Amino acid sequence: MPLTAKALTGDLPGRRFSYDLSATRLYALGVALAADGSERDLAYLLGDQPEVLPSQATVIAWDDRWIDELGLDVTRIVHGEQRITLHRPIPPRASGRSEVRIIEALDKGPDKGAILYVETTLFEDGHDLPLATLISTVFARGDGGFGGPSKGGLSLPALPETEPDCVARVMVPLNQAHIYRLSGDENPLHVDPEFAARAGFDRPILHGLCTYGMALRQVIGEACGDEPGRVASIAARFTAPVFMGDTLETSIWKLAEDQIAFRTAIAERGDVVLDYGRLELR
Repeated sequence: MPLTAKALTGDLPGRRFSYDLSATRLYALGVALAADGSERDLAYLLGDQPEVLPSQATVIAWDDRWIDELGLDVTRIVHGEQRITLHRPIPPRASGRSEVRIIEALDKGPDKGAILYVETTLFEDGHDLPLATLISTVFARGDGGFGGPSKGGLSLPALPETEPDCVARVMVPLNQAHIYRLSGDENPLHVDPEFAARAGFDRPILHGLCTYGMALRQVIGEACGDEPGRVASIAARFTAPVFMGDTLETSIWKLAEDQIAFRTAIAERGDVVLDYGRLELR
């Protein structure tokens, strides 16, 4: 079914969610916490009230049914940017529901595709106010020409031109995508060499949101006093693929007491994989 302006109005299917301590610990392992044996990561893995990475919000109610619901060409979908607003810290266990809607859709033309801004709001049972609000920017390269506006959208602020205040490095373990997919995103692009080859890659690529979580852990450790509960919002743009065995090198700028900027590149190649990164702190 071709994408139409009418199809972009109204809510998309949400879902119920429920997760426990095991799921929270699994997510932590899925973004490579403790992979190097670091004791600083144990706070995310031990006890009945472990710390929770804010990026776990992206998998709590993971659901990509809206892609089929809109009739998009799934083979030409690219995740462009991810924003997360934490209305309060993510608890280590919870149940609730999600609401999903398209908040904006840009038509870049039949040959250039569409840009969709998909908002997911998470509500925890027993709370009237949201737990978190996520906005995913999605490039639907095969679905332009539906008659929508061509300009608009959300922007991310530029990074400083100065040298970063610090740089953090972490290697992507060779089995990282296999662990991360256990939190919900089972796209074979990330684990199946034959599927990856059909998509134009010589080997599987890491989930973009796994890179996002791994980089966030480094920023929290270096610039947030290892206090994930201080994070009020996160945003970054995905700019290049990451492969298992790569070393993520995250440059961090401390702009103010409550503002941090970051960029993540591959140490071995210099490719920037996350750009325009920004954290706001409580």
